[in-house]
Amino acid sequence: MRRLVFVLLCGIGSAACAANDEVTVELADSSWVLVDGIDIVDGFEPTIGFESDRRLGGSDGCNNWGGTYRVVDGELRIDNMASEAAGCAEPVMLAANEFTELLFNQPTLRLVDDQLLLEGAGTVLRFEPIAGSPIGDFVGGVWQMSTVTFDGELRDAKGAAWIVFEEAGTMRGSTGCRDLRGSWILTSTEEVLLTDFGADGSCAADFVDQDGAVVTVLGDGFRVEISGESLTTRSQGADAATWERVDAIPDPPSVQDTIGFEPDTSIDAFAVDEVTVHVEPDPESEVVSELGRDERMVSIGAEALVVDGVTWRQVLTDANVTGWIEESKLRLVER
Repeated sequence: MRRLVFVLLCGIGSAACAANDEVTVELADSSWVLVDGIDIVDGFEPTIGFESDRRLGGSDGCNNWGGTYRVVDGELRIDNMASEAAGCAEPVMLAANEFTELLFNQPTLRLVDDQLLLEGAGTVLRFEPIAGSPIGDFVGGVWQMSTVTFDGELRDAKGAAWIVFEEAGTMRGSTGCRDLRGSWILTSTEEVLLTDFGADGSCAADFVDQDGAVVTVLGDGFRVEISGESLTTRSQGADAATWERVDAIPDPPSVQDTIGFEPDTSIDAFAVDEVTVHVEPDPESEVVSELGRDERMVSIGAEALVVDGVTWRQVLTDANVTGWIEESKLRLVER
């Protein structure tokens, strides 16, 4: 009987239902960023986006989330909610918890003067619209990285780091040493997310930081900003990469440039016993890695170097570490 009463109250022509439907139509295909209501950390602003099929999603400033929604008696009700579970710095996490606590407890929803207001438990979250993403402007083009900002440090790009986003929803590129591949989607909050994202290959020691920065900036989801022939991919926080439009995919660096030495492709090398990898061909130099018995090198240098009667070889380990090992501590096998 209660169900029948609800149907009659919210049936065709009901003023309450008409108001709910009107708000739902206004929300469709809109994206919003939180500007007031809780202590927001710059670069980690919570977002919310509504789609025409009553799906919604966004970020709490730390993790992406999504679900379906209804507007009932002026309240926003979220169903089928799913969220990531990564950790963030404490101020970001506190803001994220405040945001989600209000969002998922049926806040009152109002649209006032081009702003979205969500109110509950004495708190009003105020959102402003997110400008549309220039998604069509970067799809299909080739972009070569010029700078990357990571952990607050601006760095010039090394080698040939590039990306291409294809209309079919796939992406490919290079960090300057490893090949990138995956698929991309545009979320309801105008954020680009990469799925099946991965990097293949190895890097020389002086490329490892750049490689990690590029993978983090792209892999954590990012927004797109285009100015002239420059593209900025900006992830949460201050991490970002700047890319310049180029006519063709840059030539890849030589294998020697990529791993830091010319490899011998005719042999495989294995650690005879537990061995140390040194930064220089000197047993007193810094140890950069320790290897276990029978551990295989990814690459071994073609040229041997004799120092004080000891023969050394450069190696690349499976942990992307380059350095020197005494040849006597390696077992060399022809391929």
